[in-house]
Amino acid sequence: MPLHQPQKKYLSPVIVAHTMHTGFDILEYNTSLRRYWRERVLAGVVDFSIVAATAAAVVYIFPVCGGGLVSVFLLTGLLWFVYSTILEGLTGLTVGKKIWGLRCVAHIGRMGWKGALLRNLAKLFAPAVIADVLFGLGTEGDPRQRFSERMFDVLVVKERFIDMHMEHRWGPRRIV
Repeated sequence: MPLHQPQKKYLSPVIVAHTMHTGFDILEYNTSLRRYWRERVLAGVVDFSIVAATAAAVVYIFPVCGGGLVSVFLLTGLLWFVYSTILEGLTGLTVGKKIWGLRCVAHIGRMGWKGALLRNLAKLFAPAVIADVLFGLGTEGDPRQRFSERMFDVLVVKERFIDMHMEHRWGPRRIV
């Protein structure tokens, strides 16, 4: 090869693997998913506020373990778990979910007590809920689910979609 001619460089073939998108990828362009998570977070803030205020009042009235901030934090986790498990086990709703029109359901069949208990375990320690949401959005799968909800086949959905589904199958609701 003569010295004055530039040597041609050949690029090695690039192997592109098909990968699924995470919830964070989808949040960038999907407005309805952003709205869904905004409503879920606001519902969680409502529920957490109710429980934290209750825990603070209980610790103030009955000084548990010295009555400090740590006691409020621990009692808040316990009350949030009990509050969410009982209300979701009975109705699939909490006060926050009711306000924002959300409902907790199972993928197949009725969610019941077992699903409510298992999906709310992270609420015993409030930072675990944030990690659960971030891990759920950061992994492949349904971007509407926290990681623990994926494990137990539970989903939080908009109430109006449930109503439309029921109306389609059984006709309009009748108020008795």
